Amino acid sequence: MASHDYTDVFDQVGSWMSPLTDGKGKLSYNASGNKGRAISVNASNLNKVLNANQLFARSDIDYFNKFFKFGHVDPYNTDQITREYLFFTKPDLYIMDGTTVSDAKLNDSLKDIPFFIDAYHRHKESLGQLQGSLKSSNGKPNPFMTILTNSVTSKMDLPGISAESQESTSNVYGVNIAYRSHSFKSDNGFDFSLSFTDTMHLDIYTMVKAYDEYMRLNKMGQIVSYGSNSVKASGRYLNYIVNKIIPEQFSVYKFLIGSDGETIRYYAKATGVYFVDVPRGDFGDPPNDGFKYSISFHANFIEDNNPIIIEEFNKITRGDNRDYINLYDYSNAIVNNTMALYPRIQICNDNRAKTGTTRSSGGVDYRLRWTSTAKSSNVYSDTGSGTVAAGADSTAVKKAKVLPATTTSNKQNKTNNSTTNSTGGKTTASTTRSMRVAPDITNVTQSVLDSFANLS
Repeated sequence: MASHDYTDVFDQVGSWMSPLTDGKGKLSYNASGNKGRAISVNASNLNKVLNANQLFARSDIDYFNKFFKFGHVDPYNTDQITREYLFFTKPDLYIMDGTTVSDAKLNDSLKDIPFFIDAYHRHKESLGQLQGSLKSSNGKPNPFMTILTNSVTSKMDLPGISAESQESTSNVYGVNIAYRSHSFKSDNGFDFSLSFTDTMHLDIYTMVKAYDEYMRLNKMGQIVSYGSNSVKASGRYLNYIVNKIIPEQFSVYKFLIGSDGETIRYYAKATGVYFVDVPRGDFGDPPNDGFKYSISFHANFIEDNNPIIIEEFNKITRGDNRDYINLYDYSNAIVNNTMALYPRIQICNDNRAKTGTTRSSGGVDYRLRWTSTAKSSNVYSDTGSGTVAAGADSTAVKKAKVLPATTTSNKQNKTNNSTTNSTGGKTTASTTRSMRVAPDITNVTQSVLDSFANLS
């Protein structure tokens, strides 16, 4: 490569070098303070000059086996922009009887309660967000409280993981040794708050208020679920009792997405979540820019970066192969911000980081994908038998593998992903954690391992 090919590169390195020629027409650069001694611009010297300015080729960056003596700049493994997505699963309060929100009627326990009569006629969609056993008004099952995901304006804080210490007995000199013990308590019981911007109809406030009113009536024994006139509802809530599920609690999934808008950098799940308060106090000062308030939550358990979370999330999205929406509209050179029906996570080969040894994952990524349809035809299949949907990014999903469905009976993911004893009794942390994952965790774990093994 000719020496002049590097001119633009050196111009970007910094103003500390000034161009010279060696008298033979060969471009050289003079390092200030070097008394006129020129640095010849050629392929052998280029990397040295760039490295001196903390610039390295992707293939030269090795975090795991080598050291940077004077620091480095790494644009290849740095996200300039990240985005947080929060998905709230629905609880399953027994508010209405029916199949979909649009045709459901108030159940017998609530049909004479003034608050619920009014909410039924004015905020029926808000009530539907609290009952996971009902299909949405569009006739499709949706396990998420989408209004919360669409309206949240703050980030979800997570508790750190802190280990307990255990000390040995002191010797004759009064010296003992501390040992690191477990950190189980870090995953149990934490409170957090999130800010929301509500609609002018107070849809979110009415939803949280209805949750509070329902829990008051339930505490007084006025909500009859098991043994109600509805055989379907009675059977459903009997199932909750048998499987020790609290239908009034839900889960929150947290995903941090990288600069490409789909690659998941970090993920976590809060389980056994419930609304702590109703933001009535925020109406003391009338708003001028919309209704905004903070809502407090309590979570029984928190875990992160566990692939079982990915499996559970995909199971409750209620579908396997779907038409994935391209994030970019290439025909109009704009972001494709059309509304989506379901999120889903794929395990994909990452072809953008094949070189170098900077990735310990072996080039495998989780990606958050979106779909606007639940049709089983004309969709990408992880078995290779399907086709890429029209308008989908075929290069991005060419080698993508969808986590396969498993045969595990993960009861809590059918509606609310909640935990602990529905009869009101407390269970131990170890018992609840095992219930939260699945009765047979082996199949779920094997499903995740098989997904990695199938990557080509």
